Amino acid sequence: MLDNKIALRDIYLCGERDGSSDLNIKNGKPNDIAKLLRKYPNIGRIIFDSKTAEKIYYKYFSDVNIEKVYVPSPSSACPKPLDEKIQMWGKALKIFDNIK
Repeated sequence: MLDNKIALRDIYLCGERDGSSDLNIKNGKPNDIAKLLRKYPNIGRIIFDSKTAEKIYYKYFSDVNIEKVYVPSPSSACPKPLDEKIQMWGKALKIFDNIK
């Protein structure tokens, strides 16, 4: 990931949750994404792998000016076919140059 300049960050710093679904998070405290982007101004894109993370981002950081992309979760809980997920992730990560 370092070689490809990719970083991972959860939308929440902490919270309480029963089970694995992001929808079950209570008392969630978001990571300070705006601070992260100020500290690392070379970050050029945020990729959300869940609609919940995207919704939380816009709730707290809607004024941050950066490219944002949604892709389906790689989890098997997401019903999209694997080949479709690979194409969407490849486009978001700009792995496949010919994808528009």
